[in-house]
Amino acid sequence: MEAPTNGYIRGNMISVGSNIALGCDAGFSHLDSESNTKPAISQCQANDTHAMWSTESFNCLQGTTY
Repeated sequence: MEAPTNGYIRGNMISVGSNIALGCDAGFSHLDSESNTKPAISQCQANDTHAMWSTESFNCLQGTTY
């Protein structure tokens, strides 16, 4: 997973079960149903064929939080 434009990733991205925090830089926010000011947590998960992150996309938009 790559850091979002105008945002960041913090955490360990090397194994299944790892958690990372996705957040936005100052002046940017992520619009979701839970909180647009706190980092979102994504976990590395796997099935029989591949690994994936529990958060599929994370976008940081410029402007005021609502």
